[in-house]
Amino acid sequence: SSRLMNEGEYGRQVRNAMVEALWQDCEQRAKSIGDLPASMRSKQILGISEEFQAALFVYDEGLLGGDKELANALWRRFFLSMRDSEDKQTPDMEKLALLVDYVRRTMHHLDNTDAVTLIIKAQVSWLPVEETLTS
Repeated sequence: SSRLMNEGEYGRQVRNAMVEALWQDCEQRAKSIGDLPASMRSKQILGISEEFQAALFVYDEGLLGGDKELANALWRRFFLSMRDSEDKQTPDMEKLALLVDYVRRTMHHLDNTDAVTLIIKAQVSWLPVEETLTS
């Protein structure tokens, strides 16, 4: 999202189209689940939408801040939701550091990818996690 926003109006249009496609796909998949009433399906999708908006905000904050803010955002989205509410689990600092490093490297890679490749050709390359481990 932040990389596309650097490209002005075209970037905003691409970002909006991606988000719209996400929600259309979500709606289609929810419909295919079965006999879930439309009102319940809409309520569930609204909940997912709120989570998505919160995630975007927290990630943007993390990306604009330091590694501590990014680690907090990643911890909340990846690890906190996986733990048992009774468990007083502490963060796995090694995994968290790996994620922070991967996200920073990936953002650097995307920031250095030209707009034509991203927007016109729609070619997004992702760095392998192994590269992060060995670099």
